[in-house]
Amino acid sequence: MNNDVAELTVITADGRVYGFTNTKPKEIVDRTQETLHLFGQKKHNLLVELSNFKQEEQLTETEKVKDFRIPIGTTVECKLFVSKNDRTLYLVLEASHEVCIRGVIAFAEGIFEGESYIWIPKLIEGNGDRVRIPIVTEKDMANEIHIRTFLGPQESSKLSVFETALSIPRFARFCVLRSDDAFVMPSSYVEVVIKIRNQRILDWVMDTFLIDIDFPMDPEEDKMEIRFLGLASKRDQSLCITHYQADGK
Repeated sequence: MNNDVAELTVITADGRVYGFTNTKPKEIVDRTQETLHLFGQKKHNLLVELSNFKQEEQLTETEKVKDFRIPIGTTVECKLFVSKNDRTLYLVLEASHEVCIRGVIAFAEGIFEGESYIWIPKLIEGNGDRVRIPIVTEKDMANEIHIRTFLGPQESSKLSVFETALSIPRFARFCVLRSDDAFVMPSSYVEVVIKIRNQRILDWVMDTFLIDIDFPMDPEEDKMEIRFLGLASKRDQSLCITHYQADGK
């Protein structure tokens, strides 16, 4: 005790002495008003949302068209498309109900300059419900594109935003060819012995390369040959994987 004040003395193993005074606990702050305000704000937001929903139900189809609204249930389909003519991979966006795509913002690390791509049409052709964006990768790495698509009638200043994401396989600079597609066999090659079944190699190819075709193949056959077309930035290159199940070459 020091002047009727309780003290705590602590002596450490190396001989140091520390003194602490016992202080009264801080009063518990009354959170009642803050909690009531928070729930009141949530109630207000729900009432506003309910009011907007009721107004939406009361509008006729003609009024909705005049208000430039997109149809209920509108969706945006995102997919990868390989153009073998110009050897380029494209990100294709297509809106349902023929709704016009007014703009696109895509985010991806290592694909776009500045890690983002902004597309705004200078001239809308037809319904404007389909967009193709070229994808050119400089490295072999798996990636993911985060996409924001802005939809709305051409005359409208109100736009609806749809957010989607699309995964790109590691070797997106090559796509698998059909057996009857034109192909130039590479002049150089590397030969290794891998004692695994053809199915294991086929599964790996399906996971890491672009497969935009029906790819029938019998993994039980002794020889398996998979041919690839080089895309931008590998337009001048081709690739082939040949594996013999019997000896592993």
